[in-house]
Amino acid sequence: MIRMALTDLDDTLLRSDRSISDFTVEVLGRCRAAGVLVGFCTARGEQNIAPYVERIHPDVVISSGGALARFRGGILHAVQFTQAETRALIDAGLSRGCEVTVDTLNGHYWNYAVDPLLAAPDWGETIRTDYSGFCQEALKVCIELPEPALAESIAGSIGGCDWVRFSGGNWYKFTRAGANKESAIRDVAERLGIPIPEVIAFGDDYGDIGMLKLCGTGVAVANAAPEVRKAADIVTDSNDCDGVANCLKRLLNL
Repeated sequence: MIRMALTDLDDTLLRSDRSISDFTVEVLGRCRAAGVLVGFCTARGEQNIAPYVERIHPDVVISSGGALARFRGGILHAVQFTQAETRALIDAGLSRGCEVTVDTLNGHYWNYAVDPLLAAPDWGETIRTDYSGFCQEALKVCIELPEPALAESIAGSIGGCDWVRFSGGNWYKFTRAGANKESAIRDVAERLGIPIPEVIAFGDDYGDIGMLKLCGTGVAVANAAPEVRKAADIVTDSNDCDGVANCLKRLLNL
């Protein structure tokens, strides 16, 4: 029995052009009509997923890599760095001449050389900044670094900090220890009274491995990293071939 379906966005639910097919929208609508809660579980900050929330109207939104979770708009789960920890992470990136992004409850910030909306038109509301005087609590900080040893060193200097690399580049995500997708899913499922074995999750990247192993059914899209496919119970079609929708349609007899 499946009572909640959670999916990563980039390279999982979203096609390579960052669109969602009409077929996928239809299947997710059928899921909800069948009594299955539909949700996003993404590393993106919630400001960066607004177009997809508007298109799908998910019941559950887990964002910032698991640091924030909402159910129909209300916050169920939020784990943040202190202002001092946030500042230390930002300075660790800036001191190395790196690009840095920060998710807070109120905004998404970055210091890219290129205007954010030119680089990623689907990225929603963003605030371009040099981080001068920045003093907020962060849900997530991402830093582009040349090697994982630096990410490990930065996380160790903060204490109580987790990190993971995104595949396909040199970006590293930093969150409070335990603020990951699987922890958020456990919390959300408990609060909603849904047993973990009745949750299905879809993903493609390293940060999805934990949730695929946790949930009753873990599904990797065909284009997922090899380690992610290995961790999954099922490998479905690629993101460009409606893998999430095809799998749900088959498993739920939609």
